Amino acid sequence: MKTFRRGVKIVNCHKLKILLFCNVIFLLALLRPMLFFQDNLSLFQSGGAQLSNFDFICSFQGDGIVDFNNYIFVIIPLYSVMITFILDEVSGMISTIRLGSRIRLWNTKVLYVATSAFILSTLLIIGTYFISGLFIGTYSNAWNTELGLPYKIFGTTSKWLGLSTLLTTPKVLLVFWNTTFLGFLFIGLFICMMKVIVSNLYIYLSIIIILFMDFFNMLGVTVIRQISVTGNQWLNIGSIFFNALYFIFGIVFFYLLGKYINLEKDQYLGRTGV
Repeated sequence: MKTFRRGVKIVNCHKLKILLFCNVIFLLALLRPMLFFQDNLSLFQSGGAQLSNFDFICSFQGDGIVDFNNYIFVIIPLYSVMITFILDEVSGMISTIRLGSRIRLWNTKVLYVATSAFILSTLLIIGTYFISGLFIGTYSNAWNTELGLPYKIFGTTSKWLGLSTLLTTPKVLLVFWNTTFLGFLFIGLFICMMKVIVSNLYIYLSIIIILFMDFFNMLGVTVIRQISVTGNQWLNIGSIFFNALYFIFGIVFFYLLGKYINLEKDQYLGRTGV
């Protein structure tokens, strides 16, 4: 019973650390869009456009809290550090609450990664939505009206009719949140799988290389360009579904690969009696 209580206390402590980490990432990521739109609010108004809550998340021009540059330079690096830290903390639980096999420890790590992805994606999307309302003074959806930036860009084209039906508040929030959550889970499980075979140093080097290659568009499909939903993707809704399937496939692959590696280690330790 004492071991169980201690285990519960440790788990709650880890959850608190995840929440703290996610809030720090959220606040740091929020600085850029707040400063950008504060400086450019007059430009929007002079052009006859009404700033929308969704412009703070990721506008059709690619600015916002989950835009490409914010992911590259702020969110993904900090998220990677958070995941490696949490996974190191969780690994320490095995001697305290006796998680048992490596498979059980692996599933516990995956659960923490999923929790981190859920909290951070919710803060970035839902949190930004509510904070942006305080900034612009309204929660009305300007994206599917003639006052919104999408109409200013595509309103005179044949694309607007189909586009406007997609830009309702529930659909936009769902697409943003789902893409962000799957992207974070994809990255988190990649890190989780890598930690089974290499040290944190090589994980950080891998993340840096991926970010570098994505920034200079050296690969056709990586991560950041798929996780950031821009105007071009809204025009081609199929690309949003493709990105979701891409992340889901990667999530399943990393999970099964990590599970397989841990299973092999369990069997090896069982044979050697270690």
